Amino acid sequence: QGNSPVATSELVRMVELVIFLTGLKNRNFPFFSSSAILSVFSRWQSCCHNCGRYCEPKKINAMNLNNLTIKSQEAIQKAQMIAMSNQQQQIDTAHILKALIETDENVIPFLLKKQEAVPKVVSQIVDKQIQSLPKVSGGNIYLSGSAQTALQKAIIFAQEQGDEYVSLEHFFYGILMAGDATSRILKDAGITEKGTKQAIQDLRKGSKVTSWTPEAENKT
Repeated sequence: QGNSPVATSELVRMVELVIFLTGLKNRNFPFFSSSAILSVFSRWQSCCHNCGRYCEPKKINAMNLNNLTIKSQEAIQKAQMIAMSNQQQQIDTAHILKALIETDENVIPFLLKKQEAVPKVVSQIVDKQIQSLPKVSGGNIYLSGSAQTALQKAIIFAQEQGDEYVSLEHFFYGILMAGDATSRILKDAGITEKGTKQAIQDLRKGSKVTSWTPEAENKT
């Protein structure tokens, strides 16, 4: 697959579509199951952002949602639910970081503690950031520009590391490198790019992400 901008942007669009379809499932169309939603991504291309409508469906030959680990898929959906519960239309990096922390009790706390940050304190600051975001009634939920940037950086980082799947630690790195308010929260807590890469190496113990469930193998 390589470090392809096309593959990277395509996966970002697919994540946006799963957010849209999950919104339908939660609000108006309860017959959408999670497995049915995920199957869309193995078969069809997502929304065309230029024309504002869905393009003619075609096979996905690059990356799809199956390139996210199970925990990463759960985190994206949890981030959506956090945004919706706060009446916020955009899924921001703060929502995603909060979801990462809540989705798995080992990975993100490990990365924070290795850099002498306190997970509970970071989570509380992220909560305040979420509360400060604009509230909007109605409309479809979507990824903010910063969230898209974080996702793109996470995908590229995974590819650079030789990993086959995008996992929670890749998302964490992507948020750190996104350069927005949530990124500053992490940096203010003492989180650095170098420290995060080293913490990921310590977490992995030399292993690569070659399955959908690496987080289960990285118990700390």
